[in-house]
Amino acid sequence: NLHLKLQRAQFCSNLILCLCVSAGFSRIGNAKQCREAHGKCVRRRCPGDYKRIGNCARKIACCSKKI
Repeated sequence: NLHLKLQRAQFCSNLILCLCVSAGFSRIGNAKQCREAHGKCVRRRCPGDYKRIGNCARKIACCSKKI
């Protein structure tokens, strides 16, 4: 019974992760990953010619030039 509950919880978490990734949410979560993705960290919103690709930190977006 416990094994079944754990399997169900793991399935749900994997499903949520897949939905987030497919919806365009990036796995970029810090400044180093942002730089590696050729992005730049900015406070609040990305400038007009940039798009948000993740987060550098809390309330700091990782932005990349729009193509």
